[in-house]
Amino acid sequence: MSKLLKDVLKLFSSRPDEIVDKAIGVLSFRPKVLEMLQVPPANMRIPGVPRILGYRYPAPASREAPNVPDMPADRHYDITRYPRDNRNIKPDNVVFMPPRVKAYLETGSDVTHPLLGAGEPQPKKGSPGNKNPAVLRYDPTGLRSTMSATWAETDKSLELHRPHHLPRAEWVEDYDKMLKKAEENGLPPPIGRPLRMRYQRIIRTAHW
Repeated sequence: MSKLLKDVLKLFSSRPDEIVDKAIGVLSFRPKVLEMLQVPPANMRIPGVPRILGYRYPAPASREAPNVPDMPADRHYDITRYPRDNRNIKPDNVVFMPPRVKAYLETGSDVTHPLLGAGEPQPKKGSPGNKNPAVLRYDPTGLRSTMSATWAETDKSLELHRPHHLPRAEWVEDYDKMLKKAEENGLPPPIGRPLRMRYQRIIRTAHW
């Protein structure tokens, strides 16, 4: 077929072979030619990562199996963050003031709740939870779903994740040097310094 086409094209063009090759390239499927893809891959080169050589390379069957972590049954599909976020834990403050003033600062009004004494905090408002049996079947606390979550269970979960350590800033030991340098330059006392992250070089090395 291609020979017959070339003989016909010789009557109209001096380069029939080139025209035939272009036509074959458009009509045929050549998986190893990346330029034939509808969306060409990004032209990027990373040391240690082999280039994509063609269609479905490497083959899916020759790839290593994914490493799926094995989690306990009570952690399956547990993607909730709010019951474990320490930022939701309010610090314990001790304030000495008259009960009427304390109640005004907490409620924004000098009229307290009729069922509470002066100075006692107001109860948390919110939904008591819809008690969805489908959620409570695998999570009795109801925290897996925001529709079934309650303030009481949320506070219990936050207490379990309350930090019990006393962190210190990494610049505390060098604060005298930092203060001296700031005084020499006529600057106010520093409140900290940028942290220089230390990490292994392999972290920035791309892997296939």
